Amino acid sequence: MTYLRFLRENAQWLGAGFLLIFMSGIAQTSFVAIFTGAIRDEFGLSHGQWGGIYSLATAASAVLMLTFGGVADRFGARWLGTAVLLGLALACLMVSLAQGLIALAAAVFLLRFLGLGMTAHVALVATARWFARTRGKAVAVVMSGFAFSEAILPVAFVAALETTDWRILWRVMAGMVLVGAVLLPLILRGERIPAGDEVTGEQVGMGGVHWTRGRVLKHWLFWMMAPSVVLMPAAISGFFFHQVHFSALAGVEHVAFVALFPPFTIALSLCSFAWGWATDRWGLAVLFPWSLLPAAAGFACFAGAEGIGLIALGMLGVAISFSGQDVMRTAFWPEYFGSRHLGSIKSVAMALVVLGTAIGPGLSGVLIDMGVGLRVQFAAVVVLMLVASAAIKIGLTRARPLLAVPA
Repeated sequence: MTYLRFLRENAQWLGAGFLLIFMSGIAQTSFVAIFTGAIRDEFGLSHGQWGGIYSLATAASAVLMLTFGGVADRFGARWLGTAVLLGLALACLMVSLAQGLIALAAAVFLLRFLGLGMTAHVALVATARWFARTRGKAVAVVMSGFAFSEAILPVAFVAALETTDWRILWRVMAGMVLVGAVLLPLILRGERIPAGDEVTGEQVGMGGVHWTRGRVLKHWLFWMMAPSVVLMPAAISGFFFHQVHFSALAGVEHVAFVALFPPFTIALSLCSFAWGWATDRWGLAVLFPWSLLPAAAGFACFAGAEGIGLIALGMLGVAISFSGQDVMRTAFWPEYFGSRHLGSIKSVAMALVVLGTAIGPGLSGVLIDMGVGLRVQFAAVVVLMLVASAAIKIGLTRARPLLAVPA
């Protein structure tokens, strides 16, 4: 099936997922970080203090994901997604109204829980359920919403910050999310049952059974995959969160750094489609272990960057890995653990992703305050990514035969 035909025949489901992922871009570190200077100046915060507030709020949202992520197993994406978007709009409004540190932390907590956590969670759980044989392509299309968000929002709001108060811009975002909440139920009119599973729409995992979250957490495969689930968002969020500091360190104007976002997101989108096609063609076990290596090369470029050239090359490597990780992580959970309890299982994975985004900015900020520079940190990330890649390879090699074992 060609991508064009695939898009046409599945427009409502892909469009709904795309919209949710696009809106989640408002809560991504790469976007929130463009307001770092304004927030630090207004509240009188150091790199470590602002990073600490951001990280604590994000970590708290990761814990809450474990409690509420399972609701995706009980409610359809149409109304659950709408409710989450309404809450995200409220979070944006709270950021714009925050006057003290407690109010700021509460607003960031709600923003990260509903935006980074639940909005993406609802979209990806639904997409993984709606599609089976073409899951890779479907996730790639849905995840392109993030690429569009990254291409449009940071550049537009960095330019707007030159003439508009940052609080007003967060109110603009609240209005934008409200529009999304109105559009979602109009786009998504019903659920989809994957082809080849017309009766229940469910897919079994290893051993031919539906794994519960408790069983997954006791299985060695989960813990072999966990390092990569945490590491990628931690590394990327740390990089983007301290983009102003890194730009100065590399001798690049911040506006020039932000100008890399559109080509970065174009690469992200194109790579998502390539990874989606390749995943459907060759499978997770073949491709997943290699997905972190381009990012490892990218962070090696960041570690030695002087000027815009190496930064651009590094961001290309990150785009290749980021897109591959998103596509294959989403496909991994139902393929190896089944789809019946997917929302509950994936809530753990999403909590790890959110936890990674909490660790990255906070730890990196503290290390900067302690005198450990970003270049040293980026070199350490390279080593950790190589170790995580080896863990994926070992885990999937051991687990792959179990997919053929009957219940």
